[in-house]
Amino acid sequence: LGTGIQESTPLVYAGVMYVPNRGDYVQAFDADTGALLWEYQRQFPEGVTGGTNRNLAIWGTTLIDAGGDNAMYALDARTGKLVWETQVLEATLPARASSGPIVANGKVITGRQCQPAATHESCVITAHDAATGKELWRTHTIPRPGEPGNDSWGDVPMEQRWHVGTWMVPSYDPELDRIYIGT
Repeated sequence: LGTGIQESTPLVYAGVMYVPNRGDYVQAFDADTGALLWEYQRQFPEGVTGGTNRNLAIWGTTLIDAGGDNAMYALDARTGKLVWETQVLEATLPARASSGPIVANGKVITGRQCQPAATHESCVITAHDAATGKELWRTHTIPRPGEPGNDSWGDVPMEQRWHVGTWMVPSYDPELDRIYIGT
């Protein structure tokens, strides 16, 4: 496994164990023998070191991850080759996903941390097309003036609203076609 703290939950599918390691170092092992099948190491821009990578999602033959550089990316589950990548926020903002995505109805759903240095603009949940990575929608976890819940902040100005990040993997109800995500 990779160096550093390991907080990942491996994903096992069709006889392969996929392990997300710190710093977006992903490995695939034969689940029966433990033999390494492939590995992928994401290259970060200067000033970005990655961080904890707790889980991956799978959609067809594609592994999908939330990168430590505030990008969503997909790997071919058979080869480890990059399929697509989409920048969600500026790479250096302290707003990475602390847990990875889920795939619901062909959409990749994930949230972001919401650290003060990243401002309230980083407090988002996004949906991306699982096949292409194209962003489909974005919603903020801190309501804007005129939106439901804005009055719950009292007189706190927008620039001082933060720390409403999404720290856990979302859940999905297929009967209602609804996601649930805590902050």
